[in-house]
Amino acid sequence: MPEKFKVFEEVYTFRGFVEENIEILIELDKSSVELSKAPEGVRVFPIAWCCRFDNGKVFYTAFRHFTKTYREAWFQQHLLGGILWVLGLQL
Repeated sequence: MPEKFKVFEEVYTFRGFVEENIEILIELDKSSVELSKAPEGVRVFPIAWCCRFDNGKVFYTAFRHFTKTYREAWFQQHLLGGILWVLGLQL
């Protein structure tokens, strides 16, 4: 995936999001949106991340709200990469 890209998506904010032991894969560029309604104190806006938890792995992506996104090659690669990582496989 490119370092920066544009996509139409609904973005969630996570109060109390702890970055410890989390690898943020994609983060919102805060300069690209209006953040006046974001909860106070939220400083990071992760869109996708992964981590290890106990003996397992977690892959999370917020990209999922619009049918058009599922047809995009970058999104299909994103999902495939996450699934393969969780399974311990590689492309």
